Amino acid sequence: MNWNNLRFFLSVVQQGTVVAAAKDLSVTHSTVIRRISQLEDELGCKLFNRMQSGYTLTTIGKTVYEKTLKVEESIHDLALGAKEEPLLTGPLTISVPDAGVFNLTPFLKPFVDAHPEIQLKIMSSMDTSNLNRMEADIALRLVRSPEALLIGKQLGEITFNAYASRAYLEQLNSRSQPHVYDWVFWIDESRKKANKQVHRVNEHNINFSTAFQSSSPSQVLSAIKSGIGVGFLADNIANEDTNLIKVDFPNQENLSFNAPFWLLYHRDRKGDKKIQAFRKQVGEVLADTLNSLA
Repeated sequence: MNWNNLRFFLSVVQQGTVVAAAKDLSVTHSTVIRRISQLEDELGCKLFNRMQSGYTLTTIGKTVYEKTLKVEESIHDLALGAKEEPLLTGPLTISVPDAGVFNLTPFLKPFVDAHPEIQLKIMSSMDTSNLNRMEADIALRLVRSPEALLIGKQLGEITFNAYASRAYLEQLNSRSQPHVYDWVFWIDESRKKANKQVHRVNEHNINFSTAFQSSSPSQVLSAIKSGIGVGFLADNIANEDTNLIKVDFPNQENLSFNAPFWLLYHRDRKGDKKIQAFRKQVGEVLADTLNSLA
């Protein structure tokens, strides 16, 4: 069957006359008549009653018309589907900082709902090298500048301040001797960031002793919450707990510092549709959130 003949059939039914159908299709009226005759021959039945006032459908013609409308609707849906974005499927691995620095989970549900066929995997790591090894598709990182092969966007900055538990500060204030702050440090073995933290405390002439060290920001957060001492925490994490208090040191400048927060991926993956969907949907929300906290 010549499916194009159905287009002529529909036009004659909807326009009411051959002349009107010819004008609608930008062809001659003889072409319309020939196409209708071809369709009737192919189907082996008479579709129209030819009358001076116009063409009216026969009983079988009405049945063919109803079915042809469904075919037209299916073709239209098929054309729309071809233009839509393909369904995103398969695994997508996101490497994120420890939850003691940033908690990504509350931002993920809209992405999961929008892409149910993507299997999202979250890895906790502070190392960007897993992108170069292709162990993760996307990394959220606290870095001053990305490594050479990585591209992405700086979402904003995370502010860090010195915090302690309310109970620890009450205990500290009850001491008769001058304040000696028990300090909780986070150690990043790969970058020796604990040394930078110690230097920052020293340069402000704060009297302290090291009470606790850990390579896990979550353990540092837990130690500070439990009252072991004072330590640097991200404001966005500390503000979730009303028992954590920002420490004001007498006669000292604020110890706060900002760390750039990036969404990164390997430059060879810039055409990956799953990565771009995550970057657009989740990355933009993260950027708006960080900007609102600034």
